Amino acid sequence: MKKPQTFLLIFVALLLFGMVAPTNPGAKVTLTQPLFDKAVQVLLPYVEQEIKNIKIPDISGDYSSPIGKIEYSISSVVLNSFNLGGASIKITSTGFKITASGGSFSMGAHWHWREHSWPHISDSGSLTAKGSGITAVVDIVIGENAGKPTITCSSATISIGSVKVDFHGGDSWLYNLFDGIIDKAIRKAVEKQFNSLVTKQINDAAVKFLASIPFVMPIAKDVEVDYKLTSGLIFTPGKHFTIPSKAEFYYTPNPKEYTPGPVALPNIETSEMVQAFVSSFVSNSISKSFWETKAMYAVITNNNLPAWFPYKMNTKDWKDLIPALYTAYPDRNMKVILQADTWPKVEITSAGIQLSFVGSANVNILADSTHPEVQAFVLTATGGCDVAVKVNSTAVFGTFSNLKTDVKLTKTNIGQFSLNSLQTIINLMETSVITPLIQKFVANGYPIPLPKGAALIDPKVIYHTGYFTISTSMTYVMSEEN
Repeated sequence: MKKPQTFLLIFVALLLFGMVAPTNPGAKVTLTQPLFDKAVQVLLPYVEQEIKNIKIPDISGDYSSPIGKIEYSISSVVLNSFNLGGASIKITSTGFKITASGGSFSMGAHWHWREHSWPHISDSGSLTAKGSGITAVVDIVIGENAGKPTITCSSATISIGSVKVDFHGGDSWLYNLFDGIIDKAIRKAVEKQFNSLVTKQINDAAVKFLASIPFVMPIAKDVEVDYKLTSGLIFTPGKHFTIPSKAEFYYTPNPKEYTPGPVALPNIETSEMVQAFVSSFVSNSISKSFWETKAMYAVITNNNLPAWFPYKMNTKDWKDLIPALYTAYPDRNMKVILQADTWPKVEITSAGIQLSFVGSANVNILADSTHPEVQAFVLTATGGCDVAVKVNSTAVFGTFSNLKTDVKLTKTNIGQFSLNSLQTIINLMETSVITPLIQKFVANGYPIPLPKGAALIDPKVIYHTGYFTISTSMTYVMSEEN
């Protein structure tokens, strides 16, 4: 089982990979107090189990009794149960505070005592102890250093109200000698061990967890995303805190900041547990990066002719479609260069998301033994579609509708000709080239980096000028695997 401290760190860092410019973040994720109110219900049993597994070291000491100086030891301490009572996690000005009160514990151990001076009378046996009135406070500080979060347990204290000890074995009259001594020793030992070990465990888990986060992450060949923070986290005590993420995609061979930068994003918008604010800057940086990889470029020849294309790449097959092409270049092999002339642009308004694009089809006549390669004509397609962001329990994806394209003859070396005869090919390009490209861009989906066992509940998407919001509740089922 992973330590609950580790899960708590994951929970705090949830959606750091949310969807920059030097001033504004490309995206923000806000976690609200109700999220932590629910989290404590999930965390509490596992925190209690972890505390129960804390090893209490042997306890020893001495004191003056009516029969002289007595040396005592308590060994093989085992916590049988540990209950924190009522607990809460509250957002503070620097992180959050975990408090618990009304807790209790039970334990068993071996005891031994020995008279310091001759004749060194001694005795031993076992004991059981019950503690009550436990209060605990843990302070977590979340900071930022060089674009990465820092998580530190600044303090962890536990206070035990009272301990009742029952001795077993040995001479019963001797138990009175230990009255008030052993219970105090047990109380101090448990408090000390909690205070030191919990702080160390949380800090060790924080270092390990943060080291595992890829703040710069490869997405595809020559494309990576920078998830680093643009500033420290923004805290509103008792209400929410906000994680500002750069969330910019780069073409790695020539990384450049995308401009213009993102609009200013809010910190809070609804009362939902989790709110993610994603600017159009993020989508446009994705589009630009993939366009620079030439993922939106293809050359069609007879060697790689798609199955959907109805004509061979030879002018004689196009004779009835474009007679002027065959007249100018009879029985010549061709190629078609399909490309997006620039990256598709994303615009977000209160009405939704619009994707616009400009592409071209260059029809070239291939060189042969007596002729060089020449350009025959160029078709330019401008168009756009509406995109809707969809979110399920674990991923963000998109759907598109109202695809519209306008194809024009923008350059010709064979004279003017009507595009009516090319309508079949134009329609095929819409359905077999443009549609799959848009589908690939918006519909494949991006998994939300959630801990195992976590899922979003009834996520909603709200559109604004320059950004959209994902507002959702969340559930988490903890298991041995997570």
